[in-house]
Amino acid sequence: GSWGVDEAWASGWDGAEISKPSQSEDGTYQISSAAELAWFAGLVNGTLDRVDKNPAANAVLTADINLNEHTVSIGTADTAYGGIFDGAGCVIRSLRINNNVSDSNSNRAFFDTIHNATIKQLEIEGAVVEGRCFGVLVCDASGSSTIFKCAVRNSKLKSNSNTSGIICAALNKGTSVTDCYSLNNSLEYTETISGIAGLVGNAKSNTTLQNCYVAGLEYSAADSKQSPILTKKASKTVIKNCFFASDNEQETTAIGEKKMIAWLKSDEAITALGASYKKDSENKNSGFPVLVYEQKVDKEELKACIDKAEALTDDDVWQEGDRFNGKESEYLPKGSFWAVMTEKLSAAKAVYDSSESTQVAIDTAKDNLQ
Repeated sequence: GSWGVDEAWASGWDGAEISKPSQSEDGTYQISSAAELAWFAGLVNGTLDRVDKNPAANAVLTADINLNEHTVSIGTADTAYGGIFDGAGCVIRSLRINNNVSDSNSNRAFFDTIHNATIKQLEIEGAVVEGRCFGVLVCDASGSSTIFKCAVRNSKLKSNSNTSGIICAALNKGTSVTDCYSLNNSLEYTETISGIAGLVGNAKSNTTLQNCYVAGLEYSAADSKQSPILTKKASKTVIKNCFFASDNEQETTAIGEKKMIAWLKSDEAITALGASYKKDSENKNSGFPVLVYEQKVDKEELKACIDKAEALTDDDVWQEGDRFNGKESEYLPKGSFWAVMTEKLSAAKAVYDSSESTQVAIDTAKDNLQ
């Protein structure tokens, strides 16, 4: 279809179905399926029937998504994506992009073009991107765009285009890639491509790559056009704490720092990479560092309890069996309802407003208001 989705497949998502996701109170789309992700891509790209395009729409993933070897691509060269896309630690699996259009300005990566966007906490696994494509995660980033806490694993980038990279092909002035990694991916280029990299293709002036690593990278050939971390950088490109792991003495990296595999799996590496990483205690990454994501929490029931508590009147208080019915007891002196409720309501609102609240704290605050 026109939202960037190819022909149907035998089972699972057919590559054609779309479904509008639900929205939170602030308008953020809650995406839980491939059909909803395809609908969102159509919203951004302006290809939905009788729906105005919204390149600045925000979204959060609420579940892992299997694209079943179909194509979904968000943003185009003409309509850059400029919202906040929060993967919430979820994984998008089996992305396929095979772009054979010589002058294509879309479908060149999962995010084709972003401008003033935030892409965070997203993992892509098992992708195959080939043809006139530039990246797996992002093709072109501009404005104040940031790619933060993202990972691409077990994927293949086969490009016949200009400078290409697994995480991002081109970082333009003011953009950054921070706390990201590329693991067990393969690179292959054809024709006259100028360079392909395991992390970023071309980082232009006043861009930043920080706290990133590349490991388990496979090359189609060992030459100057393939680089573990970055193929091109400008004089004002900031490269800090970016590591490439390899025990092969023949492999070198002109940009970033080469480390032994054992080192990248060590406590020392975690310290060097920073607080966004932790040890791979569950063997998710074969011992290589994993990202620490913001905890997924559900605040909707707490918000409903807060709204109900704020609407209470005297008539609501004096009810048989009410927890705060104003009667004297060992715990509640007579007439203490409003003082106690105000205290608990204030505490509950603080929990609701905090971005660091755990689900346990949220559930406790909710129970205190019931």
